[in-house]
Amino acid sequence: MNGATNKITALYCRLSQEDERAGESLSIENQKDMLLRYAREHHFPNPTFFVDDGVSGVTYDRPGFQAMLAEIEAGRVAVAITKDLSRLGRNSALTGLYTNFTFPQNGVRFIAINDNYDTIDPNRVDNDFAGIKSPNKKPEDPYDWKSSTVVAILERREYTGCTVNFKTYTNSIWDKKQRDNPIEKQAIFPNTHERIIDDDVFEKVQEIRQQRHRMTRTGRSSIFSGLVYCADCGSKMLYGSSNNGDLDQDFFDCSLHRKSKEKCNGHFIRVKVLERLVLKHIQAVMGYILRHEDYFRTIMEEQLRVESCEQIRIRRKRLESNERRIAELKRLFIKIYEDNASGRLTDERYDMLSQTYEAEQKQLEAEAITLQQEIEVQERQNENIEKFIMS
Repeated sequence: MNGATNKITALYCRLSQEDERAGESLSIENQKDMLLRYAREHHFPNPTFFVDDGVSGVTYDRPGFQAMLAEIEAGRVAVAITKDLSRLGRNSALTGLYTNFTFPQNGVRFIAINDNYDTIDPNRVDNDFAGIKSPNKKPEDPYDWKSSTVVAILERREYTGCTVNFKTYTNSIWDKKQRDNPIEKQAIFPNTHERIIDDDVFEKVQEIRQQRHRMTRTGRSSIFSGLVYCADCGSKMLYGSSNNGDLDQDFFDCSLHRKSKEKCNGHFIRVKVLERLVLKHIQAVMGYILRHEDYFRTIMEEQLRVESCEQIRIRRKRLESNERRIAELKRLFIKIYEDNASGRLTDERYDMLSQTYEAEQKQLEAEAITLQQEIEVQERQNENIEKFIMS
């Protein structure tokens, strides 16, 4: 490692009360072992631990973190290392301000081991903002682009100059499976870094992707493209056509079977057969509706009521969460103002925190207005569900 060896390597560990339930993998001792081993393997000098045990990552007013920050601002830290970015903090926007502004201003290199995040790595694609995480491992063949890579680029809203939080969620603190959050439940902060794509271009690309159909070499596609799945393995069935232009020969077959015949037996269906089966099903459903119209109407009314009530419940819960956070931000504004006035908080850090809180508050207030309007619309629909169904 280059630089003065009298500086320390800050090894930061944090464990909240919720994390304790996740088991040994997140324990303080486990983090210490990982960080110390990493520091020794990479010859980082003077490793020094800073620990916050049982403290939430939502707040940054933590004893261990503040002690490390004091050492950083005093110029006594060369490198800061954490197990991952979430150990530094749970607010990715605020974490990004520390990793991209505070640390570099004080000559500190920051490493998050499990996230492959290193502030001096020139191959990182997320140098502009630490809240945008992506692996920094350089591929053996940098030109071997896969379709999934292109899709990820096309769908990455951060390229429009914004920061996107809450892109995924888990059902509980014990459930580690990450699920995609719908766009309306994500927190989007505009103009946090320089854009490389205009908003209208990004939205047009998303619209085109939603309407796309797989084309064959003959230039034809099917209305069922993207909707047909293999009954055995669950993989998509891909549309194909014959070179002689005979529409009766068009077909769907299993995409996994195309890649590996050992993983799934061949599944194949002619498009004309599929069309007959779908039409037969539509006719059966329509016949049932016509014969039992009153019963069908009752079932649909009840289903719409249940769905509408669930949507209202979800939006109210989100609205309450936003209102609590807005109230908390107002308290934080007062606290940092008082800390700045008393000299406990520097002007630079006050400006950084106040801008971050203000951006988040504006986003939450705008979302709260939208949620309230959506709740009112749903409630009006519930008042006269019969009229809604007939419209």
